[in-house]
Amino acid sequence: MVLLAAFVLIESRTSQPIIPLRLFASRNRSGIYALGVAMMGSLIGMFFFLTLFFQNVLAYSPLKTGLAFLPLSVSIIIVSGVMMQLIPKIGQRLPLVAGTVLITAALLWLSAISADSAYLSDLLGPMLLYGFGAGMVFMPMTMVGVSGVEMRDTGAASGLLNATQQMGGSLSLAVIITVYGAATSDATGGAAHVLAKGASAGFLVAAAITIVALACVVLLVRPVAEDAAAGMMPGADAGGEAESGLTADGSASAPSAEKLE
Repeated sequence: MVLLAAFVLIESRTSQPIIPLRLFASRNRSGIYALGVAMMGSLIGMFFFLTLFFQNVLAYSPLKTGLAFLPLSVSIIIVSGVMMQLIPKIGQRLPLVAGTVLITAALLWLSAISADSAYLSDLLGPMLLYGFGAGMVFMPMTMVGVSGVEMRDTGAASGLLNATQQMGGSLSLAVIITVYGAATSDATGGAAHVLAKGASAGFLVAAAITIVALACVVLLVRPVAEDAAAGMMPGADAGGEAESGLTADGSASAPSAEKLE
């Protein structure tokens, strides 16, 4: 905490900060950063526990374990492609909210895991649901995270978005594993039962993290530019107008009185 406070103090005083603190002044980006932390944290946690379950309970080989995750990956890719076509029509906020809800539902579904859970009947469904939700979130999350920044901050905004996701994976996994240890400290029964009990507690914590992220998205994220082109346009100010003279909806802005003079 001391090092973090020192870093913030230094960044606030230097003329060329690594992370311009002004990036956090935007409600949209702050909400997206919270979502990025939760998204990657829940994803890493899910991969961690399901890998252990596949190999130690279902006796899958490493190759078969990798193939078991293939439907999840394919669903993310397909839905992300669909979102690229839909966002110009439906905007960015709807898929962000709906996708986070699906992710939370998938994690709650996975929390019902037990030593008797089977891949097709008990695990494939929530994995696909998670993939649908993640596919809905990834594209608009990136668009909102890098939109509306000054030209000089575009690289920092993109890097910060990636950094929050990486940080979320590390921090959330540490929290989830701590909960796993506490949940299994007095567990009885076979190894499969202990693993399932701990994984269930871990999925519940991951779901709680995504619920907090959902609240951040609902309360903070209000994208002004509802179409993809405007959402990705660098140099747009907080009000949604870009330096090129186009408004957030893509129409030409009226010349100012100062320019007319």
